[in-house]
Amino acid sequence: MSTTASIQKGPPPRYGAALRPTAAEFAAAIDRLAATPLLSLPLIGPEICAELAAAAQTLPYRRATPVVGEADRRVTQDFELCMDFPADSPFWGFAAALEGLTNAALELLQPRPFPGPFTFNDLIVQRYAPGCAGMSPHRDHIRYVGLIAIVVLAGDGRFWHSPDRSGKGSTEIPSPVGSLVLMRGPDLHARRDRPFHWVDGNSRERLSFGLRHDLEKA
Repeated sequence: MSTTASIQKGPPPRYGAALRPTAAEFAAAIDRLAATPLLSLPLIGPEICAELAAAAQTLPYRRATPVVGEADRRVTQDFELCMDFPADSPFWGFAAALEGLTNAALELLQPRPFPGPFTFNDLIVQRYAPGCAGMSPHRDHIRYVGLIAIVVLAGDGRFWHSPDRSGKGSTEIPSPVGSLVLMRGPDLHARRDRPFHWVDGNSRERLSFGLRHDLEKA
């Protein structure tokens, strides 16, 4: 199923109303990404978190490739993932709601920090088991442009920003349940750099929903 086509069906009104930041507040967060590569902000309350977490438990998962990259670009991955969502999954409607908020926010910023309308055409749920190793420091692929959104639906764990792939000198980015970690992708604010980030410290099952714009799917 095409992610873009499904999102264009539009969100249930309840999801749009459930997003906590106003368009102006979200615009201010996007504007801050000109100077800081990633940040977090409250996005949804416990009811929507619980609804999406329950839906996430019904998805068909597969194990992430344990090691990707080679030599100094080696990344370890210890989690499950799903990118195959049923047609009636609430994740489509939620993605549409966040996409609508994103575009409303972009319209408020002058000069516009990203050319043209923005779409989330790449969706993924990641499930981290208690005690897993998580994911080592890495950068998202260069084809993921504009904005990268990660919504924390359940569990704990720690989300870090690293100066480089070594992980030394990392800064923890608060990511409690219901929060949105917003990262700068290439072409936002005419920047090309991509932040290193990683996840560890899961003592309870962690569920996160990632939304990106993949140039290869555009």
